[in-house]
Amino acid sequence: MADICLVIPASAVPKPRPRVARSGGVYYPERYEAWLGQVRDAILPEHGLSLLSDGPWWLSVTCYGGSSNRDGDNTVGGIMDALTGILWPNDSFKYLSDVHILWYPVINPRDARTEIYCGLLT
Repeated sequence: MADICLVIPASAVPKPRPRVARSGGVYYPERYEAWLGQVRDAILPEHGLSLLSDGPWWLSVTCYGGSSNRDGDNTVGGIMDALTGILWPNDSFKYLSDVHILWYPVINPRDARTEIYCGLLT
């Protein structure tokens, strides 16, 4: 399988803590759910669900824009969540054994984007 490159035309949204509704259900903020949808929408039309693999996978995320003070674990966590069930069965290190994140500033906020590169380790 060839390596995968996705470009999302927005800053990455870090994974927030789940919220608990009065009814006891758990949910995430709309902004985060929309981000998950953007990542899934970027991979599914081109690749479909045929990529699911036990791996191990490598993942590299490059964020242009946003704050470099963000928690890298939470930023990568959102991307790992979005691709769970599409590329890997779950986000344990059994399936994702090599993860990197980089941040670069942008002058114009319209230039913000998130580049996601991943592939199977050989």
